[in-house]
Amino acid sequence: NKISVTYLAADESFYPNTDKAAIDNVINKYGISSPYLLYVGTMGMNKNIGALIKAYRLLRKENKFQHKLVICGKKTRIYPELKNLAVEFNLEKEIIFTGYVPDEDLPFIYNGSEIFLYMSLYEGFGLPVLEAMSCGKPVIVSKLSSIPEVAGKAGVLVNPDDIEQIAAETTALLSDEKKRTFLGKAAFEQSKNFSFEKCARETMEIYRKFYRP
Repeated sequence: NKISVTYLAADESFYPNTDKAAIDNVINKYGISSPYLLYVGTMGMNKNIGALIKAYRLLRKENKFQHKLVICGKKTRIYPELKNLAVEFNLEKEIIFTGYVPDEDLPFIYNGSEIFLYMSLYEGFGLPVLEAMSCGKPVIVSKLSSIPEVAGKAGVLVNPDDIEQIAAETTALLSDEKKRTFLGKAAFEQSKNFSFEKCARETMEIYRKFYRP
């Protein structure tokens, strides 16, 4: 009862962008070509990227989708393990590890993606989910920790340990263009609930409420 929550927000550079030439110009720098599924974030153990790779393997094995999987973020000590997993599954040409991407390129990489995937086991907030939603992208995300608070009813929530469910939900969304469009619009509307102006205002209200001169 002593805790008040003020939510973060995505930077204003994250918004729906339909400039295909500009998007292609950026994604080509990282060896990415459309169509692709996207993960953005660090390579921490809590991010559960191994489960995402396993679900992607199942999706490619059982369907005819040609989407690459782009894993975007700084390579850490577990990168060799993830890379070896891609090699083991014979997907080393289908899974793209971009490494660190500067802030100015990230909005274009989000906008070029088909679906954003985030299977984290624990998050303090989950900013990449909000960044993807701010770009109008449909998201399939973990139902654990703080992530449902960010995604709201606009995201597809899954058990991040259930490989088959992740693959099935991704398959269903890739197979339904109307649903992707609907969820993309819903995601963008949900993202409007988060702003730094709102964060600052709520923070000031808390200070005023508890300040005792």
